[in-house]
Amino acid sequence: MKSKTYLITGATGFIGRHLLKSLVESGNRVVATRRRGSDLSSLGALANQVQWVNVDSDQSFPESLCELPSVSVILHLATAYGRNSQAVSDVVQTNVQFPLRLLEWGIQNRVGLFLNTDTCFTTDYPYLRPYTLSKQQFIEWGKQLSADSETRFLTIELQHPYGPGDSEGKFVPWLIDQCLHAERPVGLTSGEQEKDFIYVDDVVAAYRVICDSAEAIPVDTNVIPCGTGQSVRVRDFVEFVGRACGNRVPLDFGAIDQRPGEVMRSVADPAILNALDWLPGVSLEQGIERTVQAHHHRADCGDRGRR
Repeated sequence: MKSKTYLITGATGFIGRHLLKSLVESGNRVVATRRRGSDLSSLGALANQVQWVNVDSDQSFPESLCELPSVSVILHLATAYGRNSQAVSDVVQTNVQFPLRLLEWGIQNRVGLFLNTDTCFTTDYPYLRPYTLSKQQFIEWGKQLSADSETRFLTIELQHPYGPGDSEGKFVPWLIDQCLHAERPVGLTSGEQEKDFIYVDDVVAAYRVICDSAEAIPVDTNVIPCGTGQSVRVRDFVEFVGRACGNRVPLDFGAIDQRPGEVMRSVADPAILNALDWLPGVSLEQGIERTVQAHHHRADCGDRGRR
């Protein structure tokens, strides 16, 4: 298959790193945005195989883009969650203003596809509302801005990705660390919520198949759900993790109250992806085992680095 030039935002994030690796290893040319001083250490040698574009200021951003080679696809994964008292204006800047300017550039330069990334949480979810609202606002602007242009605007709507290399503050890395190292029972909610957990390699495969087969996606399609199509109780997921960690610590379900307004069931309809011959290839048990093994490996490397 002929290689392409991809422009990716959020390349140092969880999914971005895995997607970047897949694109580079497939022989594609990859350009990635970053802020000056961004920590690229998580990419290792991969960072040297990417052309980086600094996007710190309104002045440098368009100038840097003008120097780019002809881009086939823009992959937008950068996001701001609004956690830790982050200003709403910063969330809007990252989730609306920045990608809008990138989309404008893409349209002006006749980029074939702009693939946006969204969350399965809706704007009525009571937590991280600036995040969910700003993501929805950009989708609406993207559809309007790209209408009648040569740039196809699509959004991949992610369910609950997990896998090696996720941020330590996320639920799955936290859970694995607790199951391996906690000295007392791990306090949890009842775990009756049902979620569509999808392994990161299957998420990357979904991005790749959309990029390779966008022309086969119906023209009236704007949002593409990405998940396995199967919901799993959080309690069952947690117990899988506990077993993969050797059942070292008791799991105290119900010790923590459920948050008001919590989404009790979230699952994707992967029909659009299935029509592109995409199917999830990693079972829940396989994905959890790989994630736990990677956690062990990273911890071992950290211990050796401190010696």
